[in-house]
Amino acid sequence: MIFFCRGVDESVFEECRKNFKGTIYSSGWIPIDDLLALYPKVNYFLSFPGNPTAIRSKVYEYMSYGKPLIILYDDDSDVNVRTFSRYPACLSIDERLKNSEQINEVENYLENTKECEINFEKVEELYPLDTVSAYTALIERIV
Repeated sequence: MIFFCRGVDESVFEECRKNFKGTIYSSGWIPIDDLLALYPKVNYFLSFPGNPTAIRSKVYEYMSYGKPLIILYDDDSDVNVRTFSRYPACLSIDERLKNSEQINEVENYLENTKECEINFEKVEELYPLDTVSAYTALIERIV
């Protein structure tokens, strides 16, 4: 499991490593070329809660790879849950649920999306106003 994040104390990862049956790697910032080289190898993307009124723009980047996505949230009004729920391989998990409930949801999801890959055309169809071509057209209209 690889975490790319800033501002998380390494002791948090050390605690997680104690009971994890794999390897947990944590990294702060990495060069974009290195990051883009990793994305195709990823099995699942996980997005942690943040500002509930701000779209997590990285999620669009993740979806462009067609991989399954798990959105964690802790606020019922989180705009990301509403926005990304249209993505067919998205699971939204309320962090306030009991651990046992979260585990069951995630286990079922992982089993059902093992080899899942959403083609990019489907992502474009679901988010037509959020594509590169949509932004290019908007800039052309403005200019």
